[in-house]
Amino acid sequence: MSYVIREAAVADAEAIATVHVHSWLSTYKGIVADSFLETLSIRARTHRWQDILKGNQGPVFVAEAEDGSIFGFANGGRKRTDGYPDYDYELYAIYLLKEYQGFGAGRALVETTLRDLHTRLGAPSAVVYAFTDNRPACEFYGKLGGATLGNSSFTIAEQSYEETAFGIPHLERFA
Repeated sequence: MSYVIREAAVADAEAIATVHVHSWLSTYKGIVADSFLETLSIRARTHRWQDILKGNQGPVFVAEAEDGSIFGFANGGRKRTDGYPDYDYELYAIYLLKEYQGFGAGRALVETTLRDLHTRLGAPSAVVYAFTDNRPACEFYGKLGGATLGNSSFTIAEQSYEETAFGIPHLERFA
């Protein structure tokens, strides 16, 4: 499978939102309450991604197929929580459409994002959070060299979920 990883543009917002929503629907079915998943809207996510891409919230990268369609994205930036003081940066998200998983694009997106965090922002390390029940994601971060830092709970639509934090050290290795 041939693809390119490139920095996202504001014009990519709807495609990123589509990947975001469809990935949530396929990945979190059985993990997150159906009542929440049913509320996800590509239109609402498009507006959110337009704001993110217009702002200066950190790099966003997309995986683009030969036909120009976007099938994945990743983004990161300054850490959004106070936990884990040894980590000032965070890999916010990595999502791929299910049919494109397993071909290396996810790893390429993460490595590109971490490399950019290191080279552009000077990030020495990053933290990433995954639903604890999302075993494939937890295994993926472990294969990237992420060490389990701990577990915590968070709330989505009045439901409590557990997440695992992974610390990814030595981002210079991705440079």
